[in-house]
Amino acid sequence: MWPNNSVFASWLEAHADPLMAGRRVLELGTGTGVLYCWLQRRLGGRLAALVCSDAAGDADIEANVRHNCARNGVACEFVAHSWGSEWAGPRFDVLLASDVLLYVHAYPLLVRTLQQLLARGPAHSPAACVTLRSPLARPSGEPPAELRVPLPCFVLS
Repeated sequence: MWPNNSVFASWLEAHADPLMAGRRVLELGTGTGVLYCWLQRRLGGRLAALVCSDAAGDADIEANVRHNCARNGVACEFVAHSWGSEWAGPRFDVLLASDVLLYVHAYPLLVRTLQQLLARGPAHSPAACVTLRSPLARPSGEPPAELRVPLPCFVLS
């Protein structure tokens, strides 16, 4: 597990209700599925759907993710998809990715996939955007900062 996964998971849990509750969530580049398993255990019941994906044509990745899901006692919804290829699956409200920018040559492929997924619009979100509030108070005593995020959105760590 990459060190960032635990920080990202904590951030996602802190912002789960405004960002992901009742929405369809897709994790891109799930790798071993560790973040997906954590999300299923901690937030799965609050989401409309949680799906993970990784490279098509690599049966070992899917088998490993399914094995890890079984070991952690969580359902596995896996979609084999190689970045840059046509996305034929459903729409999603929130796209997640953690520690996926390892190979520069894959960046344009990820961008192409994101363009396809984001252009399709949200799955069925009741709001066109969500408001995230910083958990930190400002030194000036003002209320915490707010960020309006349109849906669908992509969250990368």
